[in-house]
Amino acid sequence: MKQQQAKRFLTVSSCILLCWLTLPVVVFSSEQAEVEQGLAAKYPGDKGIESDPVVIFASGFEDGFEKWTRFRNRPVVKIVSDEAIVHSGSASAEITATRGKDSGGDVGYNLAAGVNQLYMRFYCRFHKDTVGVHHFVNMGGNSKDYSPGGHAGQRPQGDKHFGTTIEPPNDKSSWFFYTYWHQMHSWENPDGRPSGLIREQWICVEFMTKLNAFGKSDGEQAFWINGKKMGHWRPGEPVGTWMRDMFRTSGQLNTDPKPFEGFNWRTDAELKINYVNLQWYVSEQIAKEGQTDKNIVYFDDVVLATEYIGTMVDDVSTKPETPKVDFVRPLEEDPIKQLPDVFFFEDLETIGELKESFHNIGGNFRVTGKDVVSGQKALQMTYIPKEQMTGDPGSAGYLGYFFGDNPLTGRIKNKKPYNKVYARWYHKFEEGFKTQQPRGTLPPKMARMRCYGPDWEAVYTVLFWIEGEDGHIAIERHTKAPNVHREWLPNYHTTWGFLNEGNIGRWIHLELSVSLGEGQRSDRIQAWADGMLICDIPNDDLAAGFKELTLNAMQWDCYWNGGSPASQSRFYDDLVLSTEPIGPVRTPLSPVIVKAEPANPEDPKQQQWEVEVAQSRQVPVSLVDNVRTPEMEHTTVWKGLVEDGGNTVEVNSDNGKFVGPRQGRVELAPNMLHSVRLRQKSNAGLWSDWSKWHSAFATTWLQNATKQDKIPPVGFLLKHNK
Repeated sequence: MKQQQAKRFLTVSSCILLCWLTLPVVVFSSEQAEVEQGLAAKYPGDKGIESDPVVIFASGFEDGFEKWTRFRNRPVVKIVSDEAIVHSGSASAEITATRGKDSGGDVGYNLAAGVNQLYMRFYCRFHKDTVGVHHFVNMGGNSKDYSPGGHAGQRPQGDKHFGTTIEPPNDKSSWFFYTYWHQMHSWENPDGRPSGLIREQWICVEFMTKLNAFGKSDGEQAFWINGKKMGHWRPGEPVGTWMRDMFRTSGQLNTDPKPFEGFNWRTDAELKINYVNLQWYVSEQIAKEGQTDKNIVYFDDVVLATEYIGTMVDDVSTKPETPKVDFVRPLEEDPIKQLPDVFFFEDLETIGELKESFHNIGGNFRVTGKDVVSGQKALQMTYIPKEQMTGDPGSAGYLGYFFGDNPLTGRIKNKKPYNKVYARWYHKFEEGFKTQQPRGTLPPKMARMRCYGPDWEAVYTVLFWIEGEDGHIAIERHTKAPNVHREWLPNYHTTWGFLNEGNIGRWIHLELSVSLGEGQRSDRIQAWADGMLICDIPNDDLAAGFKELTLNAMQWDCYWNGGSPASQSRFYDDLVLSTEPIGPVRTPLSPVIVKAEPANPEDPKQQQWEVEVAQSRQVPVSLVDNVRTPEMEHTTVWKGLVEDGGNTVEVNSDNGKFVGPRQGRVELAPNMLHSVRLRQKSNAGLWSDWSKWHSAFATTWLQNATKQDKIPPVGFLLKHNK
């Protein structure tokens, strides 16, 4: 139905007073309300919405008034096609009231069968010279023998008529309902905080009436402005006091608060909602206040349905993509480097050539400043498309670091055994990284820890691999150590996948640990991803007590069996080896969160984004149950809102508020595991889904912390229960 992208509509004022002549007054804050997506979200540009089974009628005026059934003062009701005016498509309706000549006109639609509940959504725009209106858009029900007109201020009979009109503000009031039903209360002029009439902007208005069951007061009424619910009257809410026609929910006149009783709209079950009007009635009393003779309103994109409709979604703007955190900026000087258990630390900041830090180098690794976690440098490995490869199409980069009792190099100064090693690194597949078809898989190689013997023969190897169509991390073990019960140990498939939502295009903490025992089935293999322990294999038979050589090599490997479908890169940063757990990067107590660039370059520009930070704790589980999915507990401690279009925000009391256990504080707790989640709002006013909790980071220790105090962050799980 619509071809042209809908223009932006106006966000109404922050406080809406719902004024009723004969109905309740309630004050709602649009800052507290959120945009509610409805039926229209399934039909971008409203295309095809008329075919939905809950839709009764839809008109964008592209075919003029062909679908409409009646008019008042037809000559002043017109179709306009001015591109600068129409909301979407190529046409809108225009109704003009001319002072001293007429009071405007209406265009209406009759519902032949009638319904018991109706939602009406429309877009309206008021001309810059429009002073106001006496009565606006309405819906209701008439019996066959009811004669409309001439009933101002009179209670209708319950089997003859009911009706409600959504009224726009003038410059001294706010949106309100003007409603007639057989139990309506007495007249009184409303008061309250005005929002004023907004001109030259499209506003999305939706209102709903639900009729009562026969003999009951269970009817309802509600309305939304630009997708935000501004008021809902139904049995039990809101709570207030009737004062003539006003249902006061606050102030001195709210003397005897009671729940709203609901509407008894009708006394005859056969009386149903059977008409709607795009009404533009400008009385002479209203018109004389204007500066010009003409008061003009425009209408577009009218939908009637039995379910909530919601704001139109632009053709190019469905719900925005769910955003993600690229990384949380670490301290300039990583305190991990100074810990006595750390025997290798490489953040690439001072390196000249790779051979200065690594012993075994091959392929396409290089130092880059293109994409980093900390500082100014990281490692980049770029794949060459398999069609351009000569020789092995899977060949790619690898880097090895030798330590301990490794017999393959003379560069190791302290040749001592290592029976327990933790390897930590950060990794990122660039945004848009293409998988290998037809299976849709990523390169399987990531890293491996080894015990090398002479002549490059590995005694045993623990492989940190990527497998499957979800790109999950799999831990594989191969051993030729004496006394082991088998050469290839069963693969451990985790549930954490790179191709799960939001894990491509961001930096991720990865960690591998191998601990050697004293005999057969006494070793332990562990792996972490994004701050979570995702693999814990106790009683493994990797070394089976073999100690002539121990752990002595760590390699980061990018080999891709079959080759890459495109020229594309992956990145590594902040490589650490230690004899004790390491965990995610350490940040200040007021860290900076960096949001990743959108995965879809065509996604609409964000208007704003919300971010939450939580203290995170992983719950240990029983390994007997072979549980693979990490169970995390998150307690939100900070909430922020970014409105300037930037992609970074510092966690402090200026940019947000501390909540929960950090309420009243000005920074995060020290030595604590934290996670982040966020969502973003498009220029069309639609919010994305919240991301999952991710991008785990550890706040730094207190400044005066001793070596004994510098333990892994609280919440970072070191092992599961046996």
